[in-house]
Amino acid sequence: MSRLQHAVLSKGESPRFPGVSAGWRSLHGVLLVVCMGLVIPLHSFQIWPWVWLIPLVLYGVPTLLIPPLRRSCAWLHFGTVTRNGVIAAVGIAGVSSLTLILFHRWLHPDLRELVGTLPIRRLGGLVPAGVIFSFGNAVMEELIFRGILHDSLASQWGEWFALVCTSCLFGLGHLHGFPPGAVGAMLAAIFGGLLGSLRIYTGGLALPVLAHVVADATIFSILTSSGIWKA
Repeated sequence: MSRLQHAVLSKGESPRFPGVSAGWRSLHGVLLVVCMGLVIPLHSFQIWPWVWLIPLVLYGVPTLLIPPLRRSCAWLHFGTVTRNGVIAAVGIAGVSSLTLILFHRWLHPDLRELVGTLPIRRLGGLVPAGVIFSFGNAVMEELIFRGILHDSLASQWGEWFALVCTSCLFGLGHLHGFPPGAVGAMLAAIFGGLLGSLRIYTGGLALPVLAHVVADATIFSILTSSGIWKA
């Protein structure tokens, strides 16, 4: 360990983000969890996009207003885009989409709980809704799980501990989404682990978001063809 790294760690700062306190980085996750805890129990906010958007807005306001929180947004990184990273993202997108299609065709899950969870008409119809959902949901979920929560946990216990925890949380968060049920949650956790690994490899959120967009576009197509989401 260099003298600089030792000095940084002695102040509770990350060697990867000099000048950024690990304590303040961890507070981002605490703040987000509190905001989500305020919103999730409210049934009227269970319609997309409010279930993700409102906690992010509630989290974002104090983060912008409090200078130490604003300076410690170490999770907000584009990441490097390399050939291997792109290949990995394409592979994750392809495998996840195929898995979703096979899951739906082989298991025929009960989708009644998802009726009305996406306001198709308010989003302008099927095509605009599909684009908005695919990109919007991917961005919001990546900001939450591979962004804020991952960095908060990594600041205290390291990248791989953060990867395992956020993957499990991502799976639990999809118990009542698609793919539904315990098997669906396990598949979502695996998908979250792949995206988290890509996030660690690239150092940012760009490629995980793109892979996630493809998976969400597949979900939208499946649910639309099933008649769950109608114009």
